[in-house]
Amino acid sequence: MHGTGRPSVDLPLQRPAPPSPPAADRVFELRSLIDLIIRRKWAVIGTMAVIICLSLLFVSQLQQRFTATALIAIDSRDDQLLGFQTSTQDSIAANSMVDTDVEIAQSSTVLGGAAEQLNLVAWPEFAARPPLLDRLKSIVGLATVTVDPTTQPKSFASLSDRERAALVSALSHVINISRRGLTSIIAISATDRSAEGAAQIANAVGDAYLQEEIEARLTSAQQASAFLRERVDGLASDVTQLEAQIDSYVTSKMSEIGSPAAKALMAQLQQVTNDRDSSGASLSQLQAGLQSGDFDRLSGMLDSAQADLAAQRRSLVAELTATDQDRVAAAREKLASLDQEIQAAANQRATSLQSALNDADSRITDLHKQLDSALAATTLPSDFSAQFYQLQHELDARRSLYETFLSKLGQVEQQSDFQLPDSRVIAAATPPERPSFPPSGAIAVATFILALVGGVGFAFLRENFIGGINSVEQFESIAGTRVLATVPRRARTASVERPEAAVLSEPLSSFSESIRRLRMGIEGYAVNKRIRVFVTSPLPGDGKTTIALALARQTALSGRRTLLIDADMRHPSIHTAIGESPERGLLDFLAEPAGQPDQLAIVKESESGLDFILGPKASVVATDALLMSDRFADLMKFASENYDAIIIDTPPIGLVVDARIVAKFCDVCVFVVRSGVTNQHSVRAAMREVRTESDIPICGVLNEVRHEPYYAGGYGRKYRAYYQ
Repeated sequence: MHGTGRPSVDLPLQRPAPPSPPAADRVFELRSLIDLIIRRKWAVIGTMAVIICLSLLFVSQLQQRFTATALIAIDSRDDQLLGFQTSTQDSIAANSMVDTDVEIAQSSTVLGGAAEQLNLVAWPEFAARPPLLDRLKSIVGLATVTVDPTTQPKSFASLSDRERAALVSALSHVINISRRGLTSIIAISATDRSAEGAAQIANAVGDAYLQEEIEARLTSAQQASAFLRERVDGLASDVTQLEAQIDSYVTSKMSEIGSPAAKALMAQLQQVTNDRDSSGASLSQLQAGLQSGDFDRLSGMLDSAQADLAAQRRSLVAELTATDQDRVAAAREKLASLDQEIQAAANQRATSLQSALNDADSRITDLHKQLDSALAATTLPSDFSAQFYQLQHELDARRSLYETFLSKLGQVEQQSDFQLPDSRVIAAATPPERPSFPPSGAIAVATFILALVGGVGFAFLRENFIGGINSVEQFESIAGTRVLATVPRRARTASVERPEAAVLSEPLSSFSESIRRLRMGIEGYAVNKRIRVFVTSPLPGDGKTTIALALARQTALSGRRTLLIDADMRHPSIHTAIGESPERGLLDFLAEPAGQPDQLAIVKESESGLDFILGPKASVVATDALLMSDRFADLMKFASENYDAIIIDTPPIGLVVDARIVAKFCDVCVFVVRSGVTNQHSVRAAMREVRTESDIPICGVLNEVRHEPYYAGGYGRKYRAYYQ
């Protein structure tokens, strides 16, 4: 064994090829990617199939969802047409109003109204679900979740505040309310398991929003009406008091006024005022009776023409105490009809009294004006004039305020009787024809892209990290050794059945050139012009026997006396490659207790001058003891004395220990890895096996490379064509 002190061989320097243009780089990268997919096609196809199947399984478990949309327009032109608004809003205010309406539409009040209208508590997807922990236990089979239908709420009104909040929250998750661009249109979209359910939810939310808007405007109008009514009543009381003060003051000063016309007007004014107060008292009592529904009281306040209604009602009320049920039922029916008649008469009486009050107010106003004119034409004391006109001025101011607020009250009451929302439905939601979820087209495209990327990614990982070795740099990085040759993949043809035969039949081929490069590389490790090489690989099928036979032939053709030993006694194959089958082989020699190595049957190949020690039959027992015996040591001594080069084909070092034993008798190891096939883990493990027993140099060979590097340009193309 010679482990150190070996001379090195300086290989001829090669001029680096000029850099390829960017287009050529892209073509090379695309070609490399295509080669990767071709080499790892089953990994790509398998990964894509798994991803597609998982995607189909996932999509099949998804619940279809349908989305329906209702469109609502925000427009206040109806109010403007009715005269309820006198000024138009600017664009900023209009935009703010639309944004505000969007928030109102998705408020809990509106959604609660929609939930009540639809009775969502009875919908399965909105029904109360068991707690999350119980559902998880049910999934893993630790518990059984059952829902008692008798405990489920039957209506929205029967829910507690917490349950209502939960139901509204669930509804908000299936509702999407947004503004369409910069328009005044609000889109209310609802998503549900059924197309009809989605349309119902969207329309119900739209109706609840419109109803909420009407109720809000009614509430606002009622509050404004109550405020204005209180203010009008206060101003009316002030006007009445001022009129009374003026009348009292004028009456007290009437003796000092020498105007008969003023005295006559004062008398008329006093009479009209008394009549107005009497009518006002009667109207107040009548309105109180109408509000309380006291028909006994109303019947006594009617005109003399309807006085018999009170007597009729008293008679019918008395009949209600009879024992005859039919008579009582008939009396109740007549009483209900009579009450309606009394109410109509009371309303007519109230209208008449209100008209009388209005006439009295107008008459009083006219009389005051006439009194003012009469007093103005009369010479009055200075102190009387100042006090009178001060009271008169205050009365005019109060009367003006009274008329203003009365006008506003009338307008507000008119709005209360005829309310229109600022919004209207311009497109009700209809059941959609197709589900909105899951998006089949998008999922299909995404799945295909994901499957393709995943397949190529897995192929890349398998190629560069967990799979085979595909480049010299990768080989050297993983194995930590020098790669002497890359042997191209050679398809079998009719003329050349086995690749190693190309060394003899096609000496100028790229395969033969790569073997010559390997031979020149290992000659640098020769000692005294003699070298002993063993060829191994991590796994079967890497092509070690092909490389060993081709290397031995190439070495013999170079003029060296070369011996090839088939030491793969568990699976010998060199005899099949050369078509020879001697009676006695290596296994027979090692198994014999005595005998000289020169008695071995050595086969000579006439074309190359190569000698073979073959193993025509496989061993049925472990061969490590045979290789560790003195018989094998004697054989190696005999071979070293009679041959310049000894090449030994050994079993894969990653499977059996034979190669580790043979390594002790050799100067260099040729480590063969099949490009793109031998996985990286096996390469690392095999390299550890080689280095465990010996420190001899290890020369790597990347076998069956699909596309080896080549020189660019026309000159390189000529050589490639020549070497094919």
